[in-house]
Amino acid sequence: MANWTHRVRRTVMRSLLGLAIAVGTVGAWVVSLPLLAAYDLSGRLPEAVELLDGRERGSITVLDSEGVVIGVRGQRFRRLSTEDAAPALIDAVLAIEDRRFYWHPGVDPIGLLRALVANMRAGRTVQGGSSIPQQVAKLAFLTSDRTVERKLREAPLAVALEWRFTKEEVLSIYLNRVYLGAGAFGFEAASRRYFGVSAEKVSTAEAAMLAGLLRAPSRWSPSSNREGAVARAEVVLAAMVDAGRIDEEERAAARAELAEIALLETSEIAPHFVDWVVEDVQSALDARARASRRSPDSAPKVITVRAGGEVRLTEVAAKAEVVDDSQVSRLTLGGFEPEYFDSQVSGGRPEPLGDLIVQTTLDASAQLAAIESVEAAFAADVEDNGKRLAEADAAVAILSRNGAVRAMIGGREYGKSQYNRAVSARRQVGSAFKPFVYLAALEAGLTPRDYVEDAPVRVGRWRPQNYRNNYRGWIPLAEALAISSNTAAVRMMLSAGLQRVIDVARRSGFRTDITRYPSLALGVLETSPINLAESYATLARGGMAAPAYAVREIRRAGDGRMVWSASPPSPRRAVSAQNAGWINAMMREVVLNGTGRRASLGDTIPAAGKTGTTQSHRDAWFAGFTGNYIGVAWVGRDDNKPIKKLVGGQTPAEIWRETMLRLHEGAEVRRLPSRELPVMSSPPLSLRGDDFVERARGVVEPLFNRARRQRRTQRRPNKPRGIDRDYER
Repeated sequence: MANWTHRVRRTVMRSLLGLAIAVGTVGAWVVSLPLLAAYDLSGRLPEAVELLDGRERGSITVLDSEGVVIGVRGQRFRRLSTEDAAPALIDAVLAIEDRRFYWHPGVDPIGLLRALVANMRAGRTVQGGSSIPQQVAKLAFLTSDRTVERKLREAPLAVALEWRFTKEEVLSIYLNRVYLGAGAFGFEAASRRYFGVSAEKVSTAEAAMLAGLLRAPSRWSPSSNREGAVARAEVVLAAMVDAGRIDEEERAAARAELAEIALLETSEIAPHFVDWVVEDVQSALDARARASRRSPDSAPKVITVRAGGEVRLTEVAAKAEVVDDSQVSRLTLGGFEPEYFDSQVSGGRPEPLGDLIVQTTLDASAQLAAIESVEAAFAADVEDNGKRLAEADAAVAILSRNGAVRAMIGGREYGKSQYNRAVSARRQVGSAFKPFVYLAALEAGLTPRDYVEDAPVRVGRWRPQNYRNNYRGWIPLAEALAISSNTAAVRMMLSAGLQRVIDVARRSGFRTDITRYPSLALGVLETSPINLAESYATLARGGMAAPAYAVREIRRAGDGRMVWSASPPSPRRAVSAQNAGWINAMMREVVLNGTGRRASLGDTIPAAGKTGTTQSHRDAWFAGFTGNYIGVAWVGRDDNKPIKKLVGGQTPAEIWRETMLRLHEGAEVRRLPSRELPVMSSPPLSLRGDDFVERARGVVEPLFNRARRQRRTQRRPNKPRGIDRDYER
């Protein structure tokens, strides 16, 4: 019995010893293999400085004409060292993320065990046990996927980082590489983005708010969720007390400061303009890279797409197909071919440009003037017409005489719609195209002293009519344009020839598709407000055409090195000075006595322009200029639905007028390039066909129509009717 017991005991002991040896062997492999892997990895890691900037895309900072920042697009980054960072910031980060950072070898067993227990109690993942080196490993080399594979790869990398770098270097990588919302990478960029100060100078409260962003930057962003950011910052302050970084008195002071923290105001005065410039510059960079047979990856990818108010970076630039350089950057860069990479190539390889600073032509005061004018005009319409424009939007483009874009409104509410109607919308221009029809007639040999018949006309099966079927018979060309007669415009085009009208439009700056139909005389073509402004600028310059431009220079943000600079585009003669002067004088009559009277700037500021209203009141325009500025205002609906009784001589004209009045305050008013209209000749005495009937109609019908309008006015004295309503199309 004793021998049997002894044999059993010996067998059990041998089994336990074998098990211990097996467990020890396996444990040794479990411990040694990651350490060996970490040792091997540490020798292949890059320098610490190469890991600081972890962005996939660069950033473009857009400045106005005075050098003031008006917008930043892309991923922002500013380097911060642990020596320069505010002590409160280091304390806040370590307290909430890794209290034993200076004691563990890259992986914190205590933190892992604590997170495991907390997650088991909650039945779900409520805590993460990753140390700062583990987070750096994930940020620099792995993905954010919560998988076992990623965790197994994370630990050796974290140990490798500890072997390869000092604690301060690892912490520096972390402080610079983490994403903290609003496109900001690193605490320096985030501090400047939210508070407008360097991370070297943040207070304890500000440091706690920044550190609170580490877990969920979008959820606790102070710019979109201030209450949530404050609540999260209080959690960080409690952790700082628990870790012994601050005492209760300091915590109380920081909590009191949280409610008083002044966030940097980030509302942009010209967000549509900034988007336009950034996308155009990016397209030019990529196109130039392809033209130079370089990889587009050498240019910073910062194209932004907004969906539901969020900013998302896209791969559009990287996947863009090869295109002709002439298809890009025609507006922003003034039609030039910038040699972006000639000075950037070293040893046959393009040097990445990194972050860029783009100085533009935008005038902040002009932009504010346009914004205020749009809001004032819409408010005035609400008082007069209720909710008629409730679903309507507006676009404004203002150019200086040399083509520089001084102001741009792509829509009334950027937060609701980032669609840039000033650049991207293609809408029918209506009667705003008529000056180019009359210009073609002048080139065909007519003069402003000639007469045109304002009477029903037929072209094939098409029978255009004037608004409300009012006709005046034989009238001077200037009067026909002033009252926006449709039938007179058609006769002008028939006299000049359709091809001549198209040629004049092309030479003046229209870059849109122009159909060869008689309805072109009434503006049945689509273009954008910025292109219409370009075309009117040709008239404002006395017949000299030049493209609009918005970029003055592009520099590298790091060293300020010039990448590209621009001069105003050289104008070319497109229309004779005489004909341009006559058209300008005729458009002066539009503003003084015609459909554009609401746009008049008085006797001290000469102005010329033209209204435009499309069929069923879907689009309303006013385009015009002074000796100083060219401006276009559009009002309509994105869904192209009609707006009851809206015409170009109303809200668009009022927007244009108020903007121009603000722009000319205290400015020297330049002379308008126009000519005196010649003395009008008598209307022709002989007509083809039934001349007596036609002459009688030309005399009697205007008198009859005038009497009818007077009777209507007497019946409704509180609702005056003007020429713009009777003749505007």
